[in-house]
Amino acid sequence: MNNNRNRMQWKQLAAGSALVLLAGLSGVADAAPQIDDFESTALRNDFRPLAAEELAELRGRYVQGNNVLLFGMEMSTVWTSPSGDAFTTRANLQIDLSGAKPSVTFTPHVTVNPGDASQNHVATGVNSTTLVVDNGTSNAKGVVQVIQAGGDYNSAGNDFQLNINHGGGFGSTENNGQTALSHASGAQMSIQSGAGGLSMSIHVPGQGEVTQGIYAGRGLHQSIQLTGSGLNVHNEARMQVQMNREMRSAASTRELRSSLHSIRALERTF
Repeated sequence: MNNNRNRMQWKQLAAGSALVLLAGLSGVADAAPQIDDFESTALRNDFRPLAAEELAELRGRYVQGNNVLLFGMEMSTVWTSPSGDAFTTRANLQIDLSGAKPSVTFTPHVTVNPGDASQNHVATGVNSTTLVVDNGTSNAKGVVQVIQAGGDYNSAGNDFQLNINHGGGFGSTENNGQTALSHASGAQMSIQSGAGGLSMSIHVPGQGEVTQGIYAGRGLHQSIQLTGSGLNVHNEARMQVQMNREMRSAASTRELRSSLHSIRALERTF
């Protein structure tokens, strides 16, 4: 019974995450309030109408869960301090749904490449009084990316790539099997995986914290919170959804009607 439940959870994570992320890329976030006055919103956000030529180049796309053969997620986080300390977490999660039973492959990788005078550098930031707080994005769905920096001369970025295809793969072959690591400076690195999703984090005392994860029913969340200075921090996530190559080129009327009905239920948000 437990095995059957786990298999169903992996299927729900693969299909559900693809649908949530595609909705998020369209600008849909459940946490956003509904906008009634479109003209004032457009003016405030400097929106502009699209020309017919631009509209002609746009294409819609949706994914049906029962046609997904493989769901892959590769995440990496790199934190580099001014002294050259490089903390890296990387994980590759592949869920193969082509067989009678889902096959899950998980390869984690956690490393530390020390720079010069790492102990002295971190110690200077431990007593920092800078505080960053995020109380508004944890309930959002789709693709959520947050950067908060309380220090100076920091470089930070959140990147996400989505690839929907009929074959091919990706992923780094480098892995050491580590899911957690502590550094003498106090830095904590960890990777978590399960039927509920995949996530990773790096926490450096007095300097900040970086996290990212894909969660069933919520989508992709990437967050960088920095209280130190001179830091270089980068989150990257790559998602692959491999579809059935023998899938019909045109959806049936019933399938198309179901997809349109789902879209109609979405709130218009900006």
